[in-house]
Amino acid sequence: MRAIWVGSVAIVIALVALLSLGDLLGFEAWAWFDKLGLGVVPKGIWVLGLGAIGGLAYLMDKKSDE
Repeated sequence: MRAIWVGSVAIVIALVALLSLGDLLGFEAWAWFDKLGLGVVPKGIWVLGLGAIGGLAYLMDKKSDE
């Protein structure tokens, strides 16, 4: 289960990095993201959600070590 959480966080971080790099290169990548309708939720909320998922993955890892 922990691998699923960590994998999903890694995929989302890679997607955000790819979109940001696309914007730096002039491809308007975040505009594509907004066209999906996901831009309605402020990006800060997404960051908080991803932080919570990362925290859950950490706690699950810590619990499995005990």
